[in-house]
Amino acid sequence: MLKIIYFGTPEFSAEILKKIKENCKDIEIVAVFTRPDKPRDRGEVTPSPVKLMAEKLGLFVYTPKSLREEESKNVVINLAADLLVVTAYGLFLPDEILESTKFGATNFHPSLLPKYRGASPVPSAISNGEEVTGVSIIKLVSEMDAGDIISQKEVEILENDTGDSLTDRLANIGAELLVEIINRVSAGDLSQFNNAKPQNINEITITKKLEKEDGKINWNESDELIERKIRAYYPWPGTFSTLSEIAKRFGKDLKGKNEGTLVKVIKAHLDKYKKLRLDEVQLEGKNPISAEEFSRGYLKDN
Repeated sequence: MLKIIYFGTPEFSAEILKKIKENCKDIEIVAVFTRPDKPRDRGEVTPSPVKLMAEKLGLFVYTPKSLREEESKNVVINLAADLLVVTAYGLFLPDEILESTKFGATNFHPSLLPKYRGASPVPSAISNGEEVTGVSIIKLVSEMDAGDIISQKEVEILENDTGDSLTDRLANIGAELLVEIINRVSAGDLSQFNNAKPQNINEITITKKLEKEDGKINWNESDELIERKIRAYYPWPGTFSTLSEIAKRFGKDLKGKNEGTLVKVIKAHLDKYKKLRLDEVQLEGKNPISAEEFSRGYLKDN
């Protein structure tokens, strides 16, 4: 029986956990580690999607703030797992933890490593106009996303892909690769592990963690780039502008005096002339509306 500890936090990581639990043979998930609950108003908290899924599956869940502290570090080590499986956990795993297991740790990364290492590989691939990205399962090492590649698969980026839709598709494929790897290891087949390939250091590219301000639309950029960013940054950090900037960009005047009101651009497309056309927006504090409703309510001809 292969003893596994799973580390993950967001929604797609929860789905991968579920598929591993349902499709891997001769394994025991001895524990699940995820980020601590997020505080909300009035003393309420929001548990991570992985915590909710782990509880639903009847698994033990731990939510330490850090794994660098001796207490939480020893919890992992004392579980005596054979393999660690990491998918978007969000906390650093010290070498003492990685070295405490029989087979080390695997890490899911949604890009064709060594391209797009770092925190935002999916939106970066879309915004850069890539036609193909992929999934990499690597051996986890202390350097970010630098481990040897155990398995990898290319995935086409569709012309209407958002950060959300592409992440979901990559997670499904990543789950399939992880299930295959885990089943092989549990059956005693270590060929994929032993034949893992080092990354080509000459092809490394790095992505940064996206902040809310990264979603502010720069109307001096090309229509093609703006449209890709609107898709890439959905749902996070989202793309936004102000009423006055949008009116100016599309050659209109405002009906009112709410020039600085923030407008979230949810969906847009390029017409047959490759010109940007808005489809759906959301004014600050209001519900989403169509571009037609937006134009009728807030814009007028010069």
